[in-house]
Amino acid sequence: MDINRKSSLETYTIIASFIVLVFAMLGVCLHIGFVHKMDLAALNWFNRMFKAPAMNYNGGLFNDVMTLAASYGDAFSFVLLAVAGAVILFVKRYYIVSLWILATVGFGGILGILLKEIFQRSRPYDHLLVDTGFSFPSGHSLSSTLIAMTLLRVVIPKFSNKALRYTAYVMIAVLWVSILFSRLYIHAHFLTDVLGGTALGILWVLGMKYIGHLITPFLQKLPLLKKSKIYTLCTK
Repeated sequence: MDINRKSSLETYTIIASFIVLVFAMLGVCLHIGFVHKMDLAALNWFNRMFKAPAMNYNGGLFNDVMTLAASYGDAFSFVLLAVAGAVILFVKRYYIVSLWILATVGFGGILGILLKEIFQRSRPYDHLLVDTGFSFPSGHSLSSTLIAMTLLRVVIPKFSNKALRYTAYVMIAVLWVSILFSRLYIHAHFLTDVLGGTALGILWVLGMKYIGHLITPFLQKLPLLKKSKIYTLCTK
């Protein structure tokens, strides 16, 4: 895939994510009937397909996978992953991209918390007691998207080994989708919560990617960062 096609795909992704985020936000904020019915329809579908939600490892392989994704796909896990990745890059003297990862994940997470306080949406009536706080946007969806998009659009494209690169793509995509699905499977969120968190994460990473690309030349002039190795945020 050449640069122009990647640029076009990224542009379409930004537009689609923006539309989804605005749709979800307006639907939740204005209590639009169609959006409410869509959320209830999705919730009822999961009820019919998977019965009562369960967070345990005694309900078969699929339930085990969903429990695992729901248990370890939270914001804290991804913050630790982001910090670990940033530390590794920092040690390798990729100072600027290391700071970029921390800023992208950190400020993206803070934005999600602020939006939760603004919308103050209650969770589904039958959510598990382990789920606390407000529902929109989904914190798991946002945090997993921040990390997944960072890996998919910034880190993995740098892998020189083609087989390793595509294997990593598939593994991250499967893990990401599993976490998103698990939020609906255990009734922790409405569909629009997951859509909103995912769209916000995609927009945030791609926006920060663009900002990082613009300010990198200026950051490289700073005394503390001028020895940083170059790690372009735009993919090849």
